[in-house]
Amino acid sequence: MATWNEIKEAVENNGDVKTVTMLELRDATGKDKLGVHVKAEISKTLAGLGLGHIPQELPSYQHEPVRLYK
Repeated sequence: MATWNEIKEAVENNGDVKTVTMLELRDATGKDKLGVHVKAEISKTLAGLGLGHIPQELPSYQHEPVRLYK
C-alpha cells in the first residue's frame, strides 16, 4: 500500500503526471470501500498535496484509472 507522500513522489518522479487506479488511492486512505465520502476525501487530500486529477469526478469502481498531475 502506497502512502500519500509516495503517491506524490511517484507523480513528481514521472514528469508531474501519473496514472493510478482508484484502488491505490482508496488504499492510501485506509478505507475498505469507495463511497461518496471516501472519494471526496481522496480529492481533498490530493488537492492538499498540490495534485489534481482527471476525471474531475472520481470513479466508483476500484480498477478504474485516474490521471494525477501536478
